[in-house]
Amino acid sequence: VAGGGSWPWQNPVPALERVLAHLDKRQAGKVVWYGGVPEGREAPWQLPKHPRLESPGWVDHNQLLKAFAGATAAIDWMQPNPERKLAFSFRHADYLGCGLPILTHDDSPLADIIGKAGWAGSDIEGILDAVLDDSNELRKRSRAARALARNHYSNAAALAPLLDWITTGHRHAHSPT
Repeated sequence: VAGGGSWPWQNPVPALERVLAHLDKRQAGKVVWYGGVPEGREAPWQLPKHPRLESPGWVDHNQLLKAFAGATAAIDWMQPNPERKLAFSFRHADYLGCGLPILTHDDSPLADIIGKAGWAGSDIEGILDAVLDDSNELRKRSRAARALARNHYSNAAALAPLLDWITTGHRHAHSPT
């Protein structure tokens, strides 16, 4: 799976074309793209027309999570730009929570955090081969994705510092001005 809004700073098309060409070469797989052009906006880029690419558009969150849970991996391979160097979206947390290893480039902010919960590198075709050829490794990375989401991006993990502060009432020391 892959997805997101059609924003000017978020262009997945070059990488997506590489993915689709490699899936054709391997005669395996497909990509399902969730999202599209936000209402009231013009599309700065278009998804390629390809028999291995499906695009159901925007779907409700429960339907999206169900689709993610039935997928093999998530592709997050956008053209580099300043926003993409900083971005970690709800989509990424949902991918991990559904056990989807994330495939991304080595310049992505995800590359620093996913560890064994995905693959990061410059060779998207080689990464696709690893996903298609090694089901044991794919299962390990799927478990790592769920663990990363549970330990760092779940509601409980995100709220723990706030709840600790509420419980203990400790205030941080302020620097004199």
